[in-house]
Amino acid sequence: MIREADNRIAAIDLNGNHIIRDCKAILVFLKKKLTEMKEFIQSEPFENDGEEIAFFKQYKPRVVAPLFYFHHILRIESQRPLGEEELDGYYEKQQEEQKMFFDRHVAFFQYYRSGATYMDNYYFLRGRHENTIDVDVCHLDDETEFSTGYDHLVARIMAMEMLYAFLSVRRNCLRDVVEGVPSELLK
Repeated sequence: MIREADNRIAAIDLNGNHIIRDCKAILVFLKKKLTEMKEFIQSEPFENDGEEIAFFKQYKPRVVAPLFYFHHILRIESQRPLGEEELDGYYEKQQEEQKMFFDRHVAFFQYYRSGATYMDNYYFLRGRHENTIDVDVCHLDDETEFSTGYDHLVARIMAMEMLYAFLSVRRNCLRDVVEGVPSELLK
């Protein structure tokens, strides 16, 4: 499922004239893959805690992160100003939102990016959050059999990193007034 999603994502041209249409299409595809993943997990229980941790820390976020990413691109590109002179400021404001997200989650971001595992049992096993509430992680949804809450945070971190890079390339292209930017830059 992840490989199939990666292949579809790699084919998207974020420089193209059809970015909004392409984002909508990939969102439908990714939601379908996520539903398939959920059905698979419900039919094939994890054999041990290690499998469950790996799924919620590594595998599920690889499908959810692009879902967040393309949703943000769809929103940003749908609402972007028409005038070229306003675009850099618009993209800069979007990047500021990404920075605020990372500032809010700096401790978890450092834990995750460092490859640490000492809190994995808490973050990535279901049913471990009964007595604590993190305001940025929803443990109260009806998807408790398919989420730890922190798997969504990992996916959001991955998506925000990709989005920050996307916006950086957009801003660099605007500043340099480069024509014919290779589409590979935004894939």
